[in-house]
Amino acid sequence: MAILPWSNEYSVHSSEIDDQHRKLFRLVNNLDEAVQRGKGPRVLGPTLDSLVEYAQEHFADEEALLERIHYPALEEHRLEHASFSRQLASLQVRYHTGNASLSTQVLEFLKQWLDNHLLQSDQKYALYIQDTQQSPEQGDEI
Repeated sequence: MAILPWSNEYSVHSSEIDDQHRKLFRLVNNLDEAVQRGKGPRVLGPTLDSLVEYAQEHFADEEALLERIHYPALEEHRLEHASFSRQLASLQVRYHTGNASLSTQVLEFLKQWLDNHLLQSDQKYALYIQDTQQSPEQGDEI
């Protein structure tokens, strides 16, 4: 069973962003599977590298969407993304400087952060997206 299974409660009502979130979940679940098979240390480095790169791309896309729809809490959301990026980069550095036994710690951090961020912060803008889609004066496509 996946450590972080996707469900509709994570949806933000943007197919592009939901697809990106699913990809983040797959990366975390693949790392969990590797840990379960005893291959965590070998898979951790490449997974961290992929996560750091993909998170930057995803955050840029998500923040561009939030700019486009004039999301009022965008700066707060950016700060959460920046905090995650710093923490993930710190784990990446620790791994690449010899601490290959971080697999469980990384998994727990990723699971908690993604679960909390998507179910709390992202759901706030998901409601905002729904409201703007229902408002005829907005006119922005999501």
